[in-house]
Amino acid sequence: MSTIRFDKVYKQFEGMARPAVNGVSLSAETGQFIVLLGPSGCGKTTLMKMVNRLHDPDAGEIFIDDQPISQMDVTALRRQIGYVIQQIGLFPHMTVADNIAIVPRLLKWDDAKISQRTDELLEMMALPPDEYRDRYPAQMSGGQRQRVGVARALAGNPGVILMDEPFGAIDAITRTDLQDSLLELQRRLKKTILFVTHDVDEALRLADKIVILREGAVVQYDTPLQILTHSADEFVRQLIGADDIVRQLSLLRVESVMQPPNGQTNVTIGRDQNLREALSLLLSSAENRIAVTDSNQHVIGQLTFDELRRAIAR
Repeated sequence: MSTIRFDKVYKQFEGMARPAVNGVSLSAETGQFIVLLGPSGCGKTTLMKMVNRLHDPDAGEIFIDDQPISQMDVTALRRQIGYVIQQIGLFPHMTVADNIAIVPRLLKWDDAKISQRTDELLEMMALPPDEYRDRYPAQMSGGQRQRVGVARALAGNPGVILMDEPFGAIDAITRTDLQDSLLELQRRLKKTILFVTHDVDEALRLADKIVILREGAVVQYDTPLQILTHSADEFVRQLIGADDIVRQLSLLRVESVMQPPNGQTNVTIGRDQNLREALSLLLSSAENRIAVTDSNQHVIGQLTFDELRRAIAR
């Protein structure tokens, strides 16, 4: 597990009129899913790429577990960070199993451990090992290849995962499916994730916290609910569509406003379903509360009309 801290990080590219990253200071705690969001050219990808030193800052420092990465060996640093990109980057001449095994082999794991880890990750990504481990990338769909890309990033059991618009080139239905899988995977593994996207809906759906960037600087850093209900300024309000209440309800997960369970009800809703679905369920049932369940159908909370009204009022 790992924490990431940016301390007054600054990056200026030659020939550019303004800094790509301008004095960014923020922290990502262990196991948090942090989304970097903003318009094109705001500095989100540059900021993320400085974590694995694809770019080095001109000023300031980045720390992983309180260790300054500028003093770490670059190769050793990158081996402890998973990296997923939009283009996936699987080696076409290598099987799925060999693609996943790249980092474990660099870490000198034995063959039995690598094979076990490969099968474990394929199962996690809903790709049965017997069916997929010997396939080549060209024999799979884009969504399946991206699942392998995520598995490869996790193979060496890194504490930090960097994801640069990983679902940007995938159709909407597959994208939603991959988002669901990533949310469930994150609940199990609790990695510290930095996820770059330009898609506001994706950011609101996935993030524990969102960093909103503009011209290289942080405009707001908070939870999706707080950003929607307490936008820092008009730029943020316009970017996320904070005035569209129906859209907000369709993007916020039930678990973001649920309360501890208190009382009995036969009506249930999954933690990852949205508040619009919760409202519809409450309106169509005779109950005044619904139970919130996890992926194993265990009750973990509840949502009532009053709690939903308070969420809307905010």
